[in-house]
Amino acid sequence: MQDGLNDKEEEIQRIRERNCAYQRCFPYVHSLPHDPMLPGFFDHVFIDKRGYRITRKNTQDVLILTAIARSRFDSDGRCTFDGKIGCFPLVTYEVAKRSNANRPAGMIEMKPINPVKEEVIRDLMIQKVLPAIRAKWPLEDASKPIFIQDNGRPHLAPNDKLLWDAAKQDGFDMRLVCQPVNSPNCNIIHGLGLFNSMQSSQYKIVEDLVADIHQDFEGYSVDHANEYLLRLHGCMKRKMKDKGVSFATEM
Repeated sequence: MQDGLNDKEEEIQRIRERNCAYQRCFPYVHSLPHDPMLPGFFDHVFIDKRGYRITRKNTQDVLILTAIARSRFDSDGRCTFDGKIGCFPLVTYEVAKRSNANRPAGMIEMKPINPVKEEVIRDLMIQKVLPAIRAKWPLEDASKPIFIQDNGRPHLAPNDKLLWDAAKQDGFDMRLVCQPVNSPNCNIIHGLGLFNSMQSSQYKIVEDLVADIHQDFEGYSVDHANEYLLRLHGCMKRKMKDKGVSFATEM
C-alpha cells in the first residue's frame, strides 16, 4: 500500500515538474497541480517587429512595430474593442537636402532608423506604444495586469527599469514577456498574414510604405484576428502534449 502511495506521489511530482518547466516557456499559462489553464488572452498585447524593403539607389529596410490585442464583443455581437493598438514605424524626420523624382528639396521626409538598437526600441515603447495602450485599453480592465508579449527577437529585457517605470504610470500595470523560444507558431501577428502583400510590393519612398501599412492594419477583420488568437490554444495544447503536460480549458 505504501509503495502504491509513493508511486502516485512520484507521478504527481513528475507532472508538477513538467508543468513548471513548460510554464517557464509560457509564463501566462496558469498552472494547477495537474491541469494548466489556457488563458483567454484578454489581458495580452502582442507586438512584433518586421522589416520592409525600400528599393532605390541605396536599398534600405524600414522596421515597423505592430501591436494588437484580442478584440472584444458584447452580448449582441457588437465589437466593443477592436484590439488595434497601432503600427509604429521606426523612422526619423529630416529635411530633404536635394530634389528628386519623389519630392523637392526642403520637404520633410521619413528616414529609416538603422541600426535599431536597444535605446531606439525603448524610446518607441515608452513614447508611443505604452501611451497607445493606455488610450485604447478598456477602462474596466485598466487596473488589471497587461502582458505585452514581444513576438520578435527581443531588444529589451522584461525587467528593463526605464520601461518598467513607464509601464506603471497612470495606474496601469504593464509587464513585458517574450515569445517562447523556438515557437514560430505562437507569433500571432505573423500568423494573421498582416502586411504580407507589402513584402512583394516595390516601394521607393518610406511615406508610401507607411501609409499602406496603416491602411492595411485599420482594414483587417477583427473577427479574423479573434479566430486566430483562439487557434493559438491549439498550438499551445499540441506543444504541451509533446512535453507530456496535461491541460485544461480556456480561462
